[in-house]
Amino acid sequence: PTMPNKEEVKLLQSMMRDRDEKISTLQEDCRLCEKEISCVRDETDMTIARRKEDKYLHEEKCENLVQDRIKVENEMRALQKEMKESSTLHEYANLLKRAGGSLESTYVLRLQSQLCKSMHSMGMLENQMTIVKKNCNGMVKSMKDEIAKVIDEKCKMEVELMSQLAKIDGEKRESEEEWKRKLEKKRKDVRKLEEKLGPLDSDEESECSDDTVSDEEVKEQLRSLKGTIALMKTEKESMEKDLQKVLEDKSDILNMMKEKYNYHAETNSGQESE
Repeated sequence: PTMPNKEEVKLLQSMMRDRDEKISTLQEDCRLCEKEISCVRDETDMTIARRKEDKYLHEEKCENLVQDRIKVENEMRALQKEMKESSTLHEYANLLKRAGGSLESTYVLRLQSQLCKSMHSMGMLENQMTIVKKNCNGMVKSMKDEIAKVIDEKCKMEVELMSQLAKIDGEKRESEEEWKRKLEKKRKDVRKLEEKLGPLDSDEESECSDDTVSDEEVKEQLRSLKGTIALMKTEKESMEKDLQKVLEDKSDILNMMKEKYNYHAETNSGQESE
């Protein structure tokens, strides 16, 4: 059988080195993807924490507004009651005035005092109503702006994650195609060596002598190449699993963020309607 030349052996060794470098590159890409996923997860957690804090502040402001409204309503009822009592006292004072008597001036002063008090209460009530209305309008506007901001951030995050998923999927397909090309090339090289050396399990292999040591060395290289191809297949499958896991993690993160943002958007919408 014809011996393979040194250039072919060097070519195969160079291909093996290229394969090792590619494996290292893919492993580094996987580590970068995992790091990127971790950063996105941290940013998502921080955003959710801020949304929870804003929600708590909004709930506290709404509760304060409700308390202010209850207080104003109580004051209005008290004022209505007071004005009703003042009206009754005024009618009673007119009766006393028509009847005459020494107590007329006392009741007049009392009615004047109550009238001043009622006017003062009405002025305070109007001011409080103006303040409450202003605060409510500001709160509604703030909540609308916050909801719009949350929706905008959600859309941006979805677009970014979808872009990352598409990029990773493209890298996965490119890696698979490159692995297939390299494996096919190695298979062709092995077939060429087999054609030159003959089958490894032939009768000539059992009748080798001292002058066929070189053939045995080449055959050993051929066995090594076959083992390398098998190892590359295993590593390729492992890399495919790693890339698939990265894609699944990205998809899970995207779905989780969608659910959380939808929940917060619905919560804020519910508060606005209230």
